[in-house]
Amino acid sequence: MKNLWLVLFIVLSAVVPTFAQAHQTRQRTFDAPPEVLFKAASKVARTHYVVTDVNENERLITFHTEQHNCTGNIEPEGPNKSTLFLNIQNVLPGFTYASRMTCEANKFFDYVQEELKKGK
Repeated sequence: MKNLWLVLFIVLSAVVPTFAQAHQTRQRTFDAPPEVLFKAASKVARTHYVVTDVNENERLITFHTEQHNCTGNIEPEGPNKSTLFLNIQNVLPGFTYASRMTCEANKFFDYVQEELKKGK
């Protein structure tokens, strides 16, 4: 019985952190200047999500989905490159799958990439 509890503890120690993450930061670098990337990210946020704040001076966008609050900010990486950082926080109490937050970030990044292609 003692070994069973030990095995259960080890399994839960390995599995629970992947489910219980309250927030996650993802990033992707794009071949676009910060101003162009900010316009594309703002448009995507307004089109697909509920935007709560846009700060053009800081290149910061805050929006939410049904399950997540998201904050995106853009940092220049070079003359024609920028990185979009996306902080995703779980809205619902309890556990969430880390992979769900990663999928949400990837979906947002893909929308932004499509918007950048339209603008060229």
